[in-house]
Amino acid sequence: MAQNSQYELWFGNQSLNAGTVCVYQNTANVAANSQPEQLAWLVYGANPSTWIQFKWSLDYAFVWIDQGPPRSSQVEPADLTTSNSIKLCHNEFGYFFSGQTAGSIPGILTISQESSVPPTNNTVVGVGMSRAGTFGVAAGPNISLVFTPAPASALSYSITFGQYTFQAGDVLDTATLNPYGLVRFPAGVNSMVATLSSANQWDIKPGRPPMAILADALVYEAGVGVVP
Repeated sequence: MAQNSQYELWFGNQSLNAGTVCVYQNTANVAANSQPEQLAWLVYGANPSTWIQFKWSLDYAFVWIDQGPPRSSQVEPADLTTSNSIKLCHNEFGYFFSGQTAGSIPGILTISQESSVPPTNNTVVGVGMSRAGTFGVAAGPNISLVFTPAPASALSYSITFGQYTFQAGDVLDTATLNPYGLVRFPAGVNSMVATLSSANQWDIKPGRPPMAILADALVYEAGVGVVP
């Protein structure tokens, strides 16, 4: 059954620099039969004194992202019990998912890559959360991928800020990123605040910003982007 739990992470740029903030999921959030790469999940630019409210739900999805050119992608909502198995196919028009069904083992997400998938490509296939990619593996023919999400209580996230040029869905080289802040939601908490100080240090704690900030913050929904 879909999780549907709503979460929010408030980012406050109190540094002296403009740049790009990125939230990505930590490797312990999923186990897989092939080592997955971390994808840029929530990505947006921020000037000094800007606040962004990142919002998402614990709903899983299947994703493929062809880095192109041209770039293309597909996201299919998944349910860990009733629709947790799918096929990745390819034809003259590109990649597509097909045959989504209930897998034989609840709690895991399975992707069967068909023989039509090109052996040489620029595509990752994997899983996402709240309609945005989180983890991906290089696509290849006749390979089955199995992803086992961690329990909701064990999920953790990283937030980083810098002069980044990547976009949501790109594969991350986390070794090249600026120091990150670790975000863990305590039991019963669905709202956290991550502030980057003028010394470029992270302060992360439960709660929400003051009311005056709430009214001016940008709202970014996972899989959608900034919304009015």
